[in-house]
Amino acid sequence: MKKKLNKVDISRAYVYCNDQSKEWTALRLTGITDYEDVIFKYGKITVEENQKDDNASLQFDYDVLVSPNVPKEELEKDMDFKNVMGDILIHILEEQLQKDSMQYVDTDN
Repeated sequence: MKKKLNKVDISRAYVYCNDQSKEWTALRLTGITDYEDVIFKYGKITVEENQKDDNASLQFDYDVLVSPNVPKEELEKDMDFKNVMGDILIHILEEQLQKDSMQYVDTDN
């Protein structure tokens, strides 16, 4: 049975990690999720606005770097995994907005 995470759980669902050379920063999922020790990083993040319905959806690319217990191919098909990553991303964005520490990197140019 999949674990249902609330907002407090989301804040404890991940820790930041990086490689030894510190070339990249990623997230390692904790045991509070169903994906303990999976390490992934976000790629391009976009907001898709639907003005007709007055809502928006968050779209993001990601790369699973380490998956010790579940094959990466399974994770790519797992909507619960994608939802956990989306919930974490929203949590990080909200936290950065509250602290006025949002960083924007333009990768289109």
